Amino acid sequence: MADLKFSIIDTLDIAKDNQELKDILTRSFNGESGGTGIYFAMAKVAQYTGYPEIAEVLKAMGLEEAEHAAQYAILSGKVSGDIKVDIEKMMRGEAAASKPLGVLAEKAEAAGLEELAAIVKNAYKDEVKHACMLEGLLKRL
Repeated sequence: MADLKFSIIDTLDIAKDNQELKDILTRSFNGESGGTGIYFAMAKVAQYTGYPEIAEVLKAMGLEEAEHAAQYAILSGKVSGDIKVDIEKMMRGEAAASKPLGVLAEKAEAAGLEELAAIVKNAYKDEVKHACMLEGLLKRL
């Protein structure tokens, strides 16, 4: 399989020797990633306000933005092409992301913002779950 050539692998970090292009790709990645979150947030609002068909369109747009972000991640070298290395990196990131969420949940509770605390606790649990899932995947590699 090492003799096979695939365009997605060939484009990993394609801009590595051009910092200006790499910076633009990184900004594009950040913009698309943020757009993904905004579209999904808008979809939730649309659902709660009685517009399920609008929510579906917004979610589809969010998925397209996520696809764009993925392509920019590939082009700018945010993934290495070594799936084990990338999973290990993401596992550490998921574990690290849970810590500030725990602090935020405690502060929200102390401020009497129970709904915020509950939402953040769920996100905390998801981050821990993601780290555990990635750890399980690593054991299979």
